[in-house]
Amino acid sequence: MFTPRGHEVWVSVRDENRVRIYDTRSFALLAEIEAAAPSGIFFTARAHRTGL
Repeated sequence: MFTPRGHEVWVSVRDENRVRIYDTRSFALLAEIEAAAPSGIFFTARAHRTGL
């Protein structure tokens, strides 16, 4: 999922139980967050909208 302004992309890495955050310009890994079986990422601006 891209952040609202597109500066970052958050990627679910289900097999490793984490979410990785990348910079969209440099493709650099910015951070990792541990999460139990992440299957999707939705920011509040788009979480309630279907069909996106």
